[in-house]
Amino acid sequence: MVLNEETNLPEPSPEILTIPQFLEVWETVYKIDGDRDGTKKKFNLRIFGYIHFHAVYDSRFRQLNKEEKDLKIRELLKLTSKWIPDPEVLDCIRIYADMQITASQELVDSLEGTNIDLSKWVKAKRALIAAGTAEPRDVSAYLDIMERLPSLIETVKKAKITLEREHDVLATGRGGRRLNLFELP
Repeated sequence: MVLNEETNLPEPSPEILTIPQFLEVWETVYKIDGDRDGTKKKFNLRIFGYIHFHAVYDSRFRQLNKEEKDLKIRELLKLTSKWIPDPEVLDCIRIYADMQITASQELVDSLEGTNIDLSKWVKAKRALIAAGTAEPRDVSAYLDIMERLPSLIETVKKAKITLEREHDVLATGRGGRRLNLFELP
């Protein structure tokens, strides 16, 4: 998607309109104030913004939970709570998110998932140790993990740096110009 200079919203690129679901959303006519016949595509641009901010890998809303993220995106795009995304829009969100998955993205997601699982395991073993019911092999495994944690954290950092570099290449403008934080890749 590209940034529409007039509206500052993501606009579908010709390439993305080759995907039937995106073309269907773009061709839908929404009659709203200021665009009675739907030819200016003002509401369609809001919907593409909704798709973009929900699916883009580096969305400014990625740290929020699902409900807060949806609320903030709706506020930004001036979409009321009455508007409910139809199945085509939800499908576009899924497709757009899938289009951005790279090997590095999968690696970082996997490592972060491993960190979450490992954190739960460490908490469970710590509870056993605190309760005095841990077996010697549990204590040994716990200490082994604690010893390896710094290298695991460093591995995740390196993977994230690789991912950021990969996405920087994807978010480069014409002539190699680096897009700023307020421009949409």
